[in-house]
Amino acid sequence: MLLSLAIIFLVGLSAAAIFEKIGLPRIIGMLGVGIVVSPYVLDLLDSSVLGISSELRQIALIIILITVLVSVLCFRGTLDINALKFNANGVWHKGQWHRMLTYGLVHGSWGHLFFNMLTLYFFGTVVERYFQASFGDASVILYVVFYVSAIAVSTIGDLIKYKDDYGYNAVGASGAVSAILFASILFEPKMGIFIYLIPIPIPGYIFAPLYLLYCWFMAKRNMDNIGHTAHFWGAIYGLAFPLICRPDIFWHFLSQLGVSI
Repeated sequence: MLLSLAIIFLVGLSAAAIFEKIGLPRIIGMLGVGIVVSPYVLDLLDSSVLGISSELRQIALIIILITVLVSVLCFRGTLDINALKFNANGVWHKGQWHRMLTYGLVHGSWGHLFFNMLTLYFFGTVVERYFQASFGDASVILYVVFYVSAIAVSTIGDLIKYKDDYGYNAVGASGAVSAILFASILFEPKMGIFIYLIPIPIPGYIFAPLYLLYCWFMAKRNMDNIGHTAHFWGAIYGLAFPLICRPDIFWHFLSQLGVSI
């Protein structure tokens, strides 16, 4: 196990250094190594590594702690939020690709941070449980890949739309959290979801289309300072990623709704 971990660590660091040299975020290189050595590709991981205890599988909590730490350091001025936030012009024209990921670690306010992390905690643990049941030993790697890639994918629409707008910036993990939320709805479509000021839970299969319509409508109007486009594409990605990895999850979704084909 130790030899396997050491090799993964060294190869991951090497890949990170290579990606940094070509102007891409180091984390992409590390994630790439994780995907390549996983059971779904080359299957190079020692079985003891994949047998890590369930206590270490609380990935949602780890993501929350990292996000809270970085956000708080930005609130205190220890870290420069301007170097981490998403800026479409900087990404497109200046090659600052790290912003496609780092913006998900910083937030605009305590309320913004609290709401995102609370949502991630409640629904992230649901997704973790179903990932474990669906993907087994590969669940940890796939969960991390899912969340991190959702940060980038959810903002592609804004990148294309605002690539020539130097003043467009965005922060927050809302796109990735939307992906987690919709993945949980895919697994438990009848799960009740509470919306602010509405005292009764709304079933996920009703909430999902209403949420998508709302995001699409508000993105078209562009009347506030909320990243509705990122929310929309994050939600779509949250449905797509698990289905791409394992298409038969769709039949589980239908069975949860009482539909038999």
